[in-house]
This record gives sequence, structure tokens and C-alpha cells, in this order.
Amino acid sequence: MKRLIFLASFIFMAALISYGQLTVQPADPVTNSLNSIVKSLAGQGVKVSNISSNMFGSSSVYGTFSEPSGQIGIKKGLLMTTGSIYNAVGPNDKSGKSTSNGDPGDADLTRLLNGGGGSSERTFDACVIEFDITTSSTQIHFNYIFGSEEYPEYVGQFNDLFAFFISGPGITGKQNIALIPGTPIPVSINNLNASLNNSYYRNNGNGHFGGGPILQYDGYTVKLKATANVTPCHTYHIKLAIADAKDDKYDSGVFIEEGSLTGSDALMIGNVIAPDSLQLCSSELPVTLKAGIHPVPNYEWFKDGVLVLTNNRYYDVLSPGWYVVKAYRDATCYWKDSIKIKVDQDFTLTTSPDTSICKGGSAFLNAVASGGTGPYSYLWTPGTSLSDRHIANPISTPVNTITYTVSVKEGKCSHEKDMTVTVLKPINLKTNSMVNGCINGPIQLNASGAENYVWTPGVYLNDSVIANPIATVPVNTIFKVKGYNACFSDSANILVSVFPVPPVKAYSDTTICYGGTASLSSDYFSQYQYSWAPASTLDDAQIYNPQATPKTNTNYILSINNNGCIRKDTVHVYVEPKITAKIFYPIPFGPIPWNVHLRNLSTGADSYTWYFTGFSSTQVKEPTITITQENYYTVILEALNNNGCADYDTLVLEAYKFFIPNLITPNNDGKNDSFEITGIGDHFSLEIYNRWGERIYKKDHYRNEWNGEGLSDGIYYYLINDPLYEKDYKGWVQLLR
Repeated sequence: MKRLIFLASFIFMAALISYGQLTVQPADPVTNSLNSIVKSLAGQGVKVSNISSNMFGSSSVYGTFSEPSGQIGIKKGLLMTTGSIYNAVGPNDKSGKSTSNGDPGDADLTRLLNGGGGSSERTFDACVIEFDITTSSTQIHFNYIFGSEEYPEYVGQFNDLFAFFISGPGITGKQNIALIPGTPIPVSINNLNASLNNSYYRNNGNGHFGGGPILQYDGYTVKLKATANVTPCHTYHIKLAIADAKDDKYDSGVFIEEGSLTGSDALMIGNVIAPDSLQLCSSELPVTLKAGIHPVPNYEWFKDGVLVLTNNRYYDVLSPGWYVVKAYRDATCYWKDSIKIKVDQDFTLTTSPDTSICKGGSAFLNAVASGGTGPYSYLWTPGTSLSDRHIANPISTPVNTITYTVSVKEGKCSHEKDMTVTVLKPINLKTNSMVNGCINGPIQLNASGAENYVWTPGVYLNDSVIANPIATVPVNTIFKVKGYNACFSDSANILVSVFPVPPVKAYSDTTICYGGTASLSSDYFSQYQYSWAPASTLDDAQIYNPQATPKTNTNYILSINNNGCIRKDTVHVYVEPKITAKIFYPIPFGPIPWNVHLRNLSTGADSYTWYFTGFSSTQVKEPTITITQENYYTVILEALNNNGCADYDTLVLEAYKFFIPNLITPNNDGKNDSFEITGIGDHFSLEIYNRWGERIYKKDHYRNEWNGEGLSDGIYYYLINDPLYEKDYKGWVQLLR
């Protein structure tokens, strides 16, 4: 009993001691009871009951912790240890912080330590908390971090461990759900460390140097999640347990996150955001609430305790109130969520119109909100050159033109409007000092740099109060333009010099043969500039009388320029279609007598005239002549159209006398030494046969080279073929040496 009294006094005095950023508070029946600690773990969709522990109600073995920065991964919740919660508080300045309580181990942890077999290894100083849970979800889970002073030196030697056991409908025995993610392996020192499953491990130093500032433990896990599948609306038993292994030295602890013991499919009312209360502007109504569980057999929606809708997952809110939805799995098992909706009355916003000020002046802005309940908050952006950006009617003194946006809010209602302050600056009028134009022709005048303009004399202008009027003047005229705004003005003079439009006459439309030349011309005035277009088929486009050689019908435009005053005229040159004279005769040579039929392949012509050497001309389209004398004959074809355009083609014919000798004397005296055929062409072929009909010689493209070499004197027979004229010559020749 004395030990308990001393421990309670110590706990009371040290309850709020903190080190670094981690603070701990031990269990106490009045200020930090076991019931309140366990219930703080329960979140959405979970109820806890029948809470118990193997520890006394006043104990520093377990309690609550708070670490607002969240550097270890959990900010607050339940801390269970194998020694003292104070030994968890950093910085890590000792290598083996330990409290031995002399408490026994836990049978379930011992079996887990030994793989479910016999108790070869013992557990010590067990801390156990048990309770029942009921949830309408199909799954529960909570978050935790495990840390220990056994890290890292005693990995593989002292396997301090903890477990979260669950038992109940659909679960065989007690199932540990504190597992390494994605595996059936329990979280313990030997299973999760710097070498094994190290992605879930954090090194916190060894207590001598390089220790972390938050925790005393040399190592700890990242935040892990324990998960179990359950049957909705049934009760399950949870056992949280941690113990030393093999001896009672060196503390270990498990941090369980407050509010993380939840059901994964708990009902939530959904909208743009889903808080427990929602404040809206009346202009946002209606807003649709959505029950997060889907599908279920039935839904019930209540407003201010009154049933307003059934059998619908959605509810359209039209007015403020306290809204509750129940989603039924069956008659006794359902999810429930609620939301309080507040509505602020919308308002209207008006502002003073856009305004202009002189440079250096001020403008009074004004925004008026009406129709709401107030008060209203105002914000003008940007805040540049404003007397106060947070009032309804600030004074603006801008240097340059600026557009302000005023945002007005009342509760959740807000509106924006723009207002522009134009800063009028001194006029910098810009225009040309001199402009050339044509007498009584439209002349464009231009000015810039002002908001408003006045031109004088206005009698010659189409509009005397715009920036760019059109002038029509008979003589040189000086115009004055004044540019101004509400604050400043500037003026300038413009001399408009006018010139007469030159006379123009281009001569004259004509027709030329294809490939011919047309002479263009016009009246000539030395003081003017001449330009013809298109220039590509002209010998000189800048003179008054160029030569044109177009291949197609072309309009030539003459422009005569007098200081920008231009007058134009056009000459049309029509080009006769192209004529092509073409004679076709495949073989321009032949033996006499030779009948020559000439083919005419000309195009574009209407008539033809043929001229022959030694023959009379003829206008027959395709004439035939008979050549009886050996000679060269020139043939000329003239192809004409009806307008006298012509083209010519020429052909030279060679007529020769064809003679076959009947004797050869190959004795090298230079006379009749070979079978020499007069008038033969290189296309002839020769075959020689003896008197028995045997072919003894054959030569294509024969060129008078056969001399009977190797043959005896006698009569031989020949066959000569002319393939061009498809003619054969047969006979005999005597060989005599």
C-alpha cells in the first residue's frame, strides 16, 4: 500500500512534466481515467464498452501523450509501455532507459513470441487494456507507432513485442492485427528493424550522440495501421497488449492515435465540404446532401427532428436547420450522420461609376451593400494609392489609370465589382507635319496621343472631330488639329500639298502570233513616272513604250504617277494559239524509184504548203512524190492559221540507186575484190548459199565485206533482206580469182 501511495503522489506531481515537444500524462481515475482514454480512441462509426486493464487505475505504465508538431507521425493518443510512459519522453540522451515493474507477462503475447508453440521464451511487465467494440461498418482500423530502447543493439536477442488481438463473430480464436503491412508477420523488434522491413523503421540515435529530440527510444516505426474485417452491428473484443521479452530490462512502448479506431464505411453526409456544420449564403441554395453509404435498402432524412424524406440517398436543402440521415442495413443496424446548416441572407452590391481625374488629383470610390443583415467587410484590391482599402468609400490618388476590385462579404455571402479610375495626363499630340495628295481626291489625315480631337478648317473634312478624318481639297491647305482631354490639350499644323491627277492613254489593243512581239505605247509627259504591269514579259516596264513578248493573252496596265496621284489605263494583247509544223517520215533515205508519202503531224494550223527540191509546191495536207533520180531532196512544210501566223519544219531525203553485182574477183587488185552492193544501208542482211543449198555465210547489218574467203571458184546464191522496206533480193554471183 505504501508503494501505491508513493506512486500516486509521484504521478500527481509529475503529471504535466514535459521534455522537448512530447508531453505525457499517466492514467488517473479522476483526471485521466482508463474509460476516457479508451473512448478517446474511438472515432466515426465505433462504440466501445466493457473497458478493463491489468494495471491499476492510477498508473504510469500507460497514459496519454501529446506531440503537437506531429514529427513522430501521431500528435496525441494512448501510450502503453513495458515500464514507464516517462521513459518515452526525449531527447534520446541515454542508451538504455528502463523501468522494471515486477509485473508478470501475458500468456497471449508469450504464445505469439514463441510462434504459437511451447513457452520456451517468457514475457515480463505486460501492460494490457481490453474493451468491446460495436460498429455498423464492415471493417475497423486504428493507427499506431511502436518504439523501443532494445533498438538497435539487441535486435535478434531481446524481442520485445506487442499485439492487438481481436475476437468475435467470424474470427477463430484471437487474431493479432498489428502486422507488418501486406504480410501476416507481427510487428516486433526482430521482425522490423534497420535490416529487416526497414522501410517502416526510423533510427533515433543510440543515446550517446545523435539522439532525436522527441523520443527517448533508440528506434521506432513509422505510423502503421491495424485493420480487421467485421460483421456490422456485432460486438467484438479488443485486447491491446505489450510486454518485455526474455527479461524485464529496457522499455518499449506503443503509441495509439486518438480518434483512429474507426469503421471504414461509416456514413458521412457529403457535399462540397462535409463538416458537422455548414454555413451557406442564401444564393447557394438549394444545396444537395448525399449519404455516403451506397447502396442500402433504405434512407431516412430528418430536419430539426422531423422526418422529411425516405428511400432517397440525396436530399436538397432549401432552408437552414439540423439535418440527420440514417442509412439502414436492416431494421436494427444502420449508420447515422448529421450536419447543421446555417444560412446567411444574400445582399446586393453597387458601386459608383468609373471616373476620370487629372494627373495629381484624387477620386472618391464608393461601394454600397444592401439587402443583407450586416455588418459588411470591404476589401479593395489592389491597395495601391488608396487611403484605406478596408472601408466602403476610400480615396484614390493613383499615378496611372487603374482598375480596382472591391470584395464585400457578410458571413458566407460575398460579391465583387470593378471600378476604373482613369488618370488623364498631359497630351503628347502626334501627327505628320506634311501630307501629299491629289486635287479633290481623298487624303487620309492621322493624329494620336489624345482622347478628343478638333480639326480646322472642317469644311474640307468628312468628320472634323475624329482622330483620322478624310480631307478633300482643291488647293494646298494647312489644317490645324487640337487634341485634348478634360485636363490638358495640345495642337499641331499639317500642310496638305495637292497635285493634279495626270492624263493617261495607253495604245492599243492588239493581236500577235505566238512567240511574237507587241509594241505598247502611251502619250508621253516627261514630268510623270511610268510603270507597266506585269513587268515579266516587258523589255522595260518603266518607259512609256515598252516591247511585250507574252505567251498568253495578257492585260498590261499602265500607271502614270504624279507625286502619288496615279491614273491607269489598260492594253489587251491577244496571243494567237501556238502553231507547230511537224513532218513525219520514218526513213529519210530510199532506193530509186522511190515513192515517198509524207505525213503531216502539225497542230494549230488551218492550212499547209509543201515545198520540194525539184518539185512544184502543193497545199495537199499529206502529199506523195516519186523520186527517180539519185540525189538529196529538201522538203519544207509551212503550217499557217487563218490570221497569218506560221511555223515551219524541214526534212532532207536521200535517194540512191541500188545495184547488186554478179561477179567478184578477190585478187587484191582493188577491183571487184568483195561482194559490193551499191546503195546498201547498214540495216541490210546478207545470206550466201552454195549450189547444194547450204548456207555458208550470214551477216546482219552487212557492209560489203564478203569476199568468198576459203571458197573455191564457182556460182553462189545470195538472199538480201531490206527490213525497212520489207523487201528481199535473190540472185547469184560468180566467184572468180
